[in-house]
Amino acid sequence: MMASTRNASVDVASSRISHYLRTHNYDDCAVYINRLNSSTFRRILNSDFSFDTLFAQLPFSIEVFEVIYSKVFISSSDAFPTRSLKPEQLLSRMISVFAATASSSFIEPSSSSPSIPLKVRDSSVENERLVSNLGSVLRIISYVQPILFKRLLRQKQIIEECILH
Repeated sequence: MMASTRNASVDVASSRISHYLRTHNYDDCAVYINRLNSSTFRRILNSDFSFDTLFAQLPFSIEVFEVIYSKVFISSSDAFPTRSLKPEQLLSRMISVFAATASSSFIEPSSSSPSIPLKVRDSSVENERLVSNLGSVLRIISYVQPILFKRLLRQKQIIEECILH
């Protein structure tokens, strides 16, 4: 009889997560990680967990990042070194993803006023889901690492100014 997800050993859990990532099954991976007990989860993140694999698979793996950040924040944000989650690299990679998406989408000026920023005409459900997942991660980062979040807001202002001019 197979043990439940909550009681899975680190080796079994790591193997299962790796399998989900290799097969690009991000939804099931996120659910599986969410169900792990906090001790097993922490040991996996502290041992051989490869964030580089998740970064390479962005934006599709953003759900997995959301679950990881949420679980760390809820279970042990003070005791866990958030630097090992590589928030700077995640934000940088997501900015690249959004920039690529925006540049490949059709852009038109807003009809109401020339002073309003350009808007991207792509409101697909997938993009809304991506923005929602990233929003959750950003809320956690803003709480755990407010300096990084302030730096991101400043970069956003600079980008918006560049777009307007």
